[in-house]
Amino acid sequence: MLVSNRSFQHVFAQPAFQAMEAKYNVLYAILTGEDALSIHTETGDILLGQTPGYFAWLYIQPELHANRKEELLNALVKYPYSSRLPGVTGDPELIRDFVERYASAYDVTPVVRMELQAYHCPKVIEQEGVRGRMRPAAPGDEQTIARFIVGLNQEAMNQTVKLEDVLERVQVLLPAGHISVWEVDGQVVSLASAAHRSPRHARINMVYTDPAHRGQRYAGALVGGLCRSLLQEGLTPMLYADANYASSNKAYQRVGFTSCGVVTEYRFDAKDDH
Repeated sequence: MLVSNRSFQHVFAQPAFQAMEAKYNVLYAILTGEDALSIHTETGDILLGQTPGYFAWLYIQPELHANRKEELLNALVKYPYSSRLPGVTGDPELIRDFVERYASAYDVTPVVRMELQAYHCPKVIEQEGVRGRMRPAAPGDEQTIARFIVGLNQEAMNQTVKLEDVLERVQVLLPAGHISVWEVDGQVVSLASAAHRSPRHARINMVYTDPAHRGQRYAGALVGGLCRSLLQEGLTPMLYADANYASSNKAYQRVGFTSCGVVTEYRFDAKDDH
């Protein structure tokens, strides 16, 4: 029934999964980790991936027969996890039954932490009349990039991170060449990254513009340029946006991103926390 091993590639090869793989792109990144938990079936109709300590991502084949789904969800809830899942992310219509069953079995309260809109960009809409230029991040940009990432964490996730900790991470990421910036008159004003690539997609993240330079379409121009480069590599750009932030969603749509559906993050809280 359920197996837990590194032989999960057959799930990615299923046409049903490939029809949703932009939405589930994070699963590729999770399962590259050597310590990642992978629970799946030999028939490829379910896949749970988790980096230890983080939210799991759960894919369930959309056209799964009701009896088969019932059997698999019960087995997934009863699976001997090494520790309680802190939460789970996936298509809300597909994973809602698992969320409710897991919450009941472990006496926890499921709370929606975030709704993410998944997008892909098969064709870029040109951003004309934007000052500046796109370029790869280079030595000397580390402090600015670290400051932007601190701001991104605070604004997007309400998380406070230390500049010195982020700076260490940036110094590791910079040589890989996955970070791009938008520069105006010699000043870096916007940031974006495309660090993770799967067989058919590249995921853009860390999109941020200095608050003092917003409203000038710099992020749109940067993301558009990054998308063009990725498309030339033969990869379709994709990203996730907080579904509750209309302005950022509209900005991505102006670049050429179209919806691939919504994924929901459910956090499992102990009942005495409520």
